[in-house]
Parts: sequence; C-alpha cells; structure tokens
Amino acid sequence: MSSQKEKTSPFMAKAIEAARGAKNITSPNPWVGALLEQQGEVINVSSTGKYGAAHAEAQALQGKQLPGGTLYTTLEPCVAFEGKRTQACTEIIIESGIKKVIIGIKDPDSRVKGNGLIQLREAGIEVEIGDGAAEITSLLRPYIKHRQTGLPYVIAKFAASLDGKIATKTGASHWITGEKARDTAHLQRAWVDGVIIGSGTAISDNPSLTARPQNLSTTQFTQPLRIVLDGSGRLPIDSKLLKSTGTIIATSSKSEKKWRESLAEQGAQIIICEPSQNGIGINLEQLLQVLGARSILSLWVEGGSQVLGSFFSQDLIDELWAFIAPIIIGGDGLSAISTTSTNTLIEAPHLREIIIEKLEQDFLIRGFTGNWNP
Repeated sequence: MSSQKEKTSPFMAKAIEAARGAKNITSPNPWVGALLEQQGEVINVSSTGKYGAAHAEAQALQGKQLPGGTLYTTLEPCVAFEGKRTQACTEIIIESGIKKVIIGIKDPDSRVKGNGLIQLREAGIEVEIGDGAAEITSLLRPYIKHRQTGLPYVIAKFAASLDGKIATKTGASHWITGEKARDTAHLQRAWVDGVIIGSGTAISDNPSLTARPQNLSTTQFTQPLRIVLDGSGRLPIDSKLLKSTGTIIATSSKSEKKWRESLAEQGAQIIICEPSQNGIGINLEQLLQVLGARSILSLWVEGGSQVLGSFFSQDLIDELWAFIAPIIIGGDGLSAISTTSTNTLIEAPHLREIIIEKLEQDFLIRGFTGNWNP
C-alpha cells in the first residue's frame, strides 16, 4: 500500500471517526464511515449499521440529490454480488447524482476489489483514492486479514507483574492490574468476534468472558463468542460459560463423545479438530481456518499461559496487548507465556509500531507482531 497517500483531509478524518464508532457492531461486515459534503459544508456523517442494515454510504446519502456534493467514504463502495443482503452502494451513489467520490482504500474482498471504482467511473463520477489510507488500513486490519487470508485477526492479551507473572505460585491473580486497565480490556472484548481461553483457565477462574465496559451500554456492542480450547474434555457441565448462548468448545477426537454431547445439550457449539502435534491440545491452525470460514474476523486470546505460548510458538498472533502492573511476584509465579520455542533473541517474537499507554498505576504495551501485514 505504499502508493496510497499518507495524509488525511478534515472531511475524511470525520468519516474515519464515524467508522471507529461502528467497530463494535458491524462484523462480519467492515466498519465503514462516510461523509457527504457540499461547498465545504458537512451535510451528513454516518457509519455502517449492524449486519444486514444499511451501509455507511447509503445512510450518508439518504436519498438526497446533491449533484454538487462530494461523498467521502473510508472503504471502496460495495457492488452487487450473489447473496448480498443490501442494495449495492455503487448503485445508490450513481442514483444520487453525486459527481465526486473520495475513497480511503480499496476493498480487499475479491467480490468487490476494484469493481466499485470501475462502476463509479463508468457512470461518469470522479473518483479519488488514498485519502487517510494509512489510518484506515490500521483501523480495518482484522477485516483486511480475513479477506486476504480467510483467517481471523488474532490479538493476544495478558495482565502481568513487572517480572512477567500472571499469578502467584498459589494461583492468585485477581486483580493484578487496576480498574482502568481492566475496563480497557473489556472495551477490547466489546468489539472482537470471539474471546479464547484454555480449559485450565476456564476451570480455575470459571469466568463468564462477557464484555462489561463501564461507558458502553449493551446496545452499543455485540457480546463476543466465548471459545474454550479443551482437547481432552475437562470442562465441567456446570461451568458459567455454558449458562448463556454463544459458547464454542474446541476439542479433539480424544475427548469422550458423551462429554461432547452433554455440553451440546447445554447449548454449546462443538468444533472437533485434529490433536496438536504434541498430542496435548488441538490443532490451532485448523481451528482458525474453521472460525474464519464462519466469518469470525477477530479473536482476543486471553490465555492461560500454555495457550498463549502455543499461539506464539506457531506464529499465529497478529497483535499483542500486555497490561503491566507495578508489582513483583517472583520466580515461583506463573509466567504470562509458557514457551515460544525460541532458542535465540533473533528468533523471539518482536513488536512493531509499539504504543505505550499509562492506565492510572498500570501500563499498556501494545504493538503488531507475526508475519502478516496488510
């Protein structure tokens, strides 16, 4: 994407802000923002609604006839294709009489990719592309990765002490970080499609894994799927995770059929994967392929230690959020990541484009990792 412009115009900046506000609700559609402008005046700003609702461009236009106006949109407008649930945005734009459209980035979806630009230009509309491209690309990383690879975008998260421990030797871990850090993590849960933990964490903590951000109402986001990795069939049927819909148990054929059936009776979805190479867990690459095929765009991997180690050692992490508390637990505590199978510092996973934030007494260190880049 080196050919794309790096600058962002004030009008596109407003469209990007609208897109960011829709991040919690649009999946598996992309979170898109649009702005309608005429003679320097903002006529309308909008964002894509929940899956199946009107897209940002359609909401910005709202049937208006403004041939002298300009439409700014963060992503290439969609075209008609089989199975589409809404009218193509290119058709709506053409019908509106708009003569100029400024687009942030092309849509990586193979059904659209460049076709939206062609249709608009063939209709006599002036089209520019690249305004705000770098910022929009960063915002849409999960969507872009899914459309390019068919796989979800995977974010690893842990909360640890200064010496990298997530629990004491007795297993105590509540709470290592403070309220601000915990709420920040809940805000992240509120936009991803799924949260992953291992069966050990599910048994020891018995969490609900719901998103509970302080400043968002339940109408402003969709609860993520709760995904438990349990290759051998350990999760008890009275687990909190089985008391609400949206729980997936990823297991292997090594687990007992009766156990799988009992969990299914509780409402859990069961995904049977091949065992991992060491025979202990499940094949994570296969699981990601299955989840990607189900239009899961983003995953928030919370642990425990062995789960995070497995994801890192197989280079399946795209981004890391590490919440660090100003405490020391010591050598007998549980490490945040069990192993990455790294022998040298050169081989160790490194972060790119690092951001460090202070969250009251704690710090958040986040950045991109792994081999994939948009």
